[in-house]
Amino acid sequence: MTELKARMARVALATSASALLSYVSISPALAIQRSHLKTHETLIGFAERFHTTVRMVEEANHIHDPNDLPHHMLLIVPPPPRHEWVNPDIDTTGVLNTNRVDVRTGPGKRFHRETLVDKYDRVHVTALKHGWAQVELDNGARGWINEDFVSISKHPKTIARNVSVRRKRIESRHEHELAMAHLQRLYKKEARHHQIALARLHRLHIREMRLHHEHVLEHDRQLAENKHSGHRSAELAEVTHKHGYHHAFSRVSRIRQDIVRDAFSYRGEAYVYGGTGRDGFDCSGFTRFIMSKEGVHLPHNAAAQYQMGHPVPKDQLKPGDLVFFHTVAPGISHVGIYIGHGKFIQAARPGVGVCISSLNEPYYERAYRGARRFVRRK
Repeated sequence: MTELKARMARVALATSASALLSYVSISPALAIQRSHLKTHETLIGFAERFHTTVRMVEEANHIHDPNDLPHHMLLIVPPPPRHEWVNPDIDTTGVLNTNRVDVRTGPGKRFHRETLVDKYDRVHVTALKHGWAQVELDNGARGWINEDFVSISKHPKTIARNVSVRRKRIESRHEHELAMAHLQRLYKKEARHHQIALARLHRLHIREMRLHHEHVLEHDRQLAENKHSGHRSAELAEVTHKHGYHHAFSRVSRIRQDIVRDAFSYRGEAYVYGGTGRDGFDCSGFTRFIMSKEGVHLPHNAAAQYQMGHPVPKDQLKPGDLVFFHTVAPGISHVGIYIGHGKFIQAARPGVGVCISSLNEPYYERAYRGARRFVRRK
């Protein structure tokens, strides 16, 4: 009798195991999803493509060095991140007091980033937890925002309990910070207008000097043609021919000087991921903004910019050329503007912003991948 029961138990176990295997094979939710890295794609781009985080991708694939990944590597796609939502206990409106604020799936940086919100966007605050605010956006999306980045515009209505003294103090502090930020913004705006006006006057002055110089050259050439003949005329024709080439090259040189001068005027601007000039720059946003002033329209992507223009050897670089680097993953992931004497200007990283670096620094010397030229003699 005991042997019969043991045999029946083994049969039941085998049946349940085969049923589970068949369910895994037909259920896409339980199947492991894999995908290859695209050309020039980084782990950041891979994570954004599958709506997950870089940390989850690294843990799922046991990646210890994200800078040393083979091309088109086959990676495991981690499951979507979990969401945390608590019962609403307050009902109020908040205003974002800074740009590019993460909206996460839970109260903490370990949770996945769902989207971004910008300064002065309004959100509906429904709960506070561990320094994070549970919010609802205008489009119906829900998530959590760091409490330091949202200012409560009015006293919340208590639903489940009274508002604590701590929240009132936080609200008062945020109102003060919002007022100070408004004053700083007005001062920065006025200073920016003043800088723009000075830059315009400087450009007009340089343009008038160029026109005057060209007028003097033309006047001297006409006098020489009227006063001399014969051999002297032949010499003058040769000089004029050479001067024509010099003028064409000097025009290109002036364009390069304008590019470098414009780039210098933004030194110290903040680094903002995805920034194109309103409140800061990232690397490709900076080069795109500067080159657009000379009529060169580039995409907002370093790898895409590397596919344009004309290749330039490193020993033939000129001011105004774009220099490209590999910094995070295989392929092109960073770009700057060459300014001469082995140096280039770039939107480096958060906390540094637009700065000048040297191609001879060990880091950039190893990361250098090539250059492209967009300013050519017509």
